[in-house]
Amino acid sequence: QSLVNMVRGQQLFGSDGNVGVMILDKEVFVDNERRAYNQVVGLDSTLFLTEQLRLETAAYYSHANSLLDTELNGYAVHSRGVYKEDDFRIQGHYRHISDDFRSEAGYVPRVNVHELFLKYDWYHRSEDFWARKISPGIWIQGFLDDKGIVEERKLGANTYWELGERMWLFGRYDRAAERVDGAWLDGNRYYISGGIGPLKLVYFKFGLGLGDTIVREDLLEANEEAYIGSTLAPSVEFSLRPLPQWTLSARYTQRMVWNTESDLSDQNIFRLSTRYFLRADLDLLYVFEWQRVRNYVDGDSTDRMRNEVFLSWEPEPGKILFIGYTETTDLEPTLAMEDRQAFLKFNWLFTL
Repeated sequence: QSLVNMVRGQQLFGSDGNVGVMILDKEVFVDNERRAYNQVVGLDSTLFLTEQLRLETAAYYSHANSLLDTELNGYAVHSRGVYKEDDFRIQGHYRHISDDFRSEAGYVPRVNVHELFLKYDWYHRSEDFWARKISPGIWIQGFLDDKGIVEERKLGANTYWELGERMWLFGRYDRAAERVDGAWLDGNRYYISGGIGPLKLVYFKFGLGLGDTIVREDLLEANEEAYIGSTLAPSVEFSLRPLPQWTLSARYTQRMVWNTESDLSDQNIFRLSTRYFLRADLDLLYVFEWQRVRNYVDGDSTDRMRNEVFLSWEPEPGKILFIGYTETTDLEPTLAMEDRQAFLKFNWLFTL
């Protein structure tokens, strides 16, 4: 059993920015006895130094004790600067998460890392139907450990292209390299997506990712080292609004991984959602998701179904009541209820 508490406060300074504080606590109980815990305290700020320059900073400290009675104390810092004019934007950020930082009530993708990122975007706007907005950009990103050794590097370019009012395309390319077991593995990745809404009540979106990917862990044979394989990930999404207060949406995604000899894995996800406004301040959301995962290396397969129902009521801006229920059921290899949750949340925004 677990208990999570969080407190968030923020002071606004008009158009000059804001400063906030966050306190988070998670307690884990086994047989009604406290066995593990995690506390995180953080400060963050957003400052508008000029009309063109924005600076964001954040710092966090964590104290944790695991179920194995291991005590950890760590920190994380983040800073981001953005300079924007009408026809270009320059942004960069730095993030560091220490090896012992933990945030068990959230998600920390990787620790013991210094991340550096720098990007330049250029904007072109016109009344021409074929070029309402074009925004190409280039960026570079690097990940270093505490010793300053580069563990991962990326160099990429992208462009956004808007045609008319309801049609757009987006393309991205990146050259990524990662150090795995002391050796560099390099690969090229491509992604294209687009959307069109010929009518306000209908919307269609597609995406396609392909290129190289690192094959590792559960997709490797016994005693096999990581290597570069191939991946293909198409997706389609369709939205319909039959009534002003009713929206239907369906999305299908697939991700395949293979090497020069055989298929390695295949993941399929189908998601259907519908949202209906009973009143302007009261709406009901239902989500159904089906997922199938096939691992051809070890023969494992999983079919899973998920249902979610959310009711939200917003009597006035800043006051929101959420009531939700979710359940996840395994369909294969055996029919079994994996997870079931019900929750109630009330959000109240007030000023002093």
